[in-house]
Amino acid sequence: MAYRLYISEEADQSIQRFMPANRKNRPLNAASICSVSMLVERMLGLSFPPDICAQFAISSGATTDSSDISFLAGAISGRFSLRLLLCQEEEAFELIQHGGKAIIQYHIPSEIPRRYYLFDEIRASSAYIVNPSIQQGKGMPRNKKRLIQIRDDYMIIPLEHYREFFPENALYFVFLSQS
Repeated sequence: MAYRLYISEEADQSIQRFMPANRKNRPLNAASICSVSMLVERMLGLSFPPDICAQFAISSGATTDSSDISFLAGAISGRFSLRLLLCQEEEAFELIQHGGKAIIQYHIPSEIPRRYYLFDEIRASSAYIVNPSIQQGKGMPRNKKRLIQIRDDYMIIPLEHYREFFPENALYFVFLSQS
C-alpha cells in the first residue's frame, strides 16, 4: 500500500495524532514516516501503517532533527532484522537490483524539509519509485511529467533520465534481508 502524504487526509491525520502540533517539535517529517511504512510493508509483507510507524519513531527516541531518518532507519533495521547500508547512487542501484529497497533522501538548499522517496525496484531499465507526496503526476514539475509514467503507486523513471529527478548527492538508505 502507498501512503500519500498530502493527498490522503486519512494517512496524514493518522500520522499527526502521534506528533506534536508544533511542526518544529515533530520527530520526523511525514514523508519519511510514509516512506519507512511503505518500505516495511513492501519488503516484509507486514502491516506497518504510518500511525504505527510514527509511534515507533517516537518511542525509539527520534528527535526534532530532520536528518533523524538515519536514526529511524537504524531503529527499523534493528526491529525487523534488516541489514542497513548508507550508499551513494551506484552502489544503491546494484543492491536494489539484487532485492534491496532504499529510502532516498535529498535536500535542495533553498527548500525545507528534506525529501524522501521509496526506491522499490529496477525493472527493464527503469526505476520504480514511490513518492508519498505525488499522486498521478500531481505536484510534478511540468517539464518532468513527460519523462515518466505513473502506474499504480509508482513513478516509473527510465534510468537514462534518473538524474533529472534525483541529484548526485542524494543519500540512499538501503535495506537488505538478512537471509
